[in-house]
Amino acid sequence: YDTDEAVVITLDGDSIQAEGAGTEVSGSTLTITGEGVYYVTGTLSDGQIVVDAGDSDKVQIVFDNAKIHCETSAAVNADKVFLTLAENSRNSLSGGSTYTQTDDNTVDGVVFSKDDLTVNGSGALEVTAAYEHGIVSKNDLVITGGEITVSAEKHCLTGKDCI
Repeated sequence: YDTDEAVVITLDGDSIQAEGAGTEVSGSTLTITGEGVYYVTGTLSDGQIVVDAGDSDKVQIVFDNAKIHCETSAAVNADKVFLTLAENSRNSLSGGSTYTQTDDNTVDGVVFSKDDLTVNGSGALEVTAAYEHGIVSKNDLVITGGEITVSAEKHCLTGKDCI
């Protein structure tokens, strides 16, 4: 990824600043609506990133010392997505003890993908799930790099088709 080409997203407590196309911010929810690289830094105390792009759009979210907690749903809720852990970064995603369901999908993980999910990079990711599962993919879950630590009420990693 090239950070000069990426959409820069800065998390700050309960607010989100997004500099570039393909994003919508509503309160403490960032929705990614188009293909691209999204570079995320900072801390979000209670909010989430939702990926709602086209089926053929390639979406890469780069975490560089990002920390996201979502009390009532997945911290990252996506279709097909690549999560990249920036070099030398320490990232944290966590969720509360109950989730409010908002559509036909049963969101049951701190990281939840309705399609393929790939985690890569050389940074670290800590996932803490007080409800159900840590990282969930309804298709393939592929991990090709990073130092990943998951603490979950039930399953740490779940992939419907493969892990």
